Amino acid sequence: MQDIISRYQDGESARALADAHGMSERTVFRILCRHHIPRRGSHKELPLSNQEIARRYLEERQEIQQIAQELGVSRHTIAARLTEAGVNRAVGQRPLDLPDDLITERRRAGESAQKIAEDLGISHTTVFKHSKVL
Repeated sequence: MQDIISRYQDGESARALADAHGMSERTVFRILCRHHIPRRGSHKELPLSNQEIARRYLEERQEIQQIAQELGVSRHTIAARLTEAGVNRAVGQRPLDLPDDLITERRRAGESAQKIAEDLGISHTTVFKHSKVL
């Protein structure tokens, strides 16, 4: 494992290391991630650390989409950063404590799902799921 880390830090590609060690490139990147070795290449520098992104996701319960929008990146980038930070995201929905009655009331009053979503820091799809308006 140390050989992979050292050679990667010396500039050898993950593909070459994977071939040399009989493993997938993805496995090489997992090893590097586990040892907090930053990837080279298209890994965009963000104004927030992976740990801050994870804190916002876990403690402040911000949606991935909301964090991505704030930072001007895709939700896939944020999901990848959460994975790099060691956050295990459950497949499916996170349970949210949302004001379903208020969401329903605002939807019945004609307010758009997009506007409600922005106000609550959730996706418009979540608004539809928590609204009792058909």
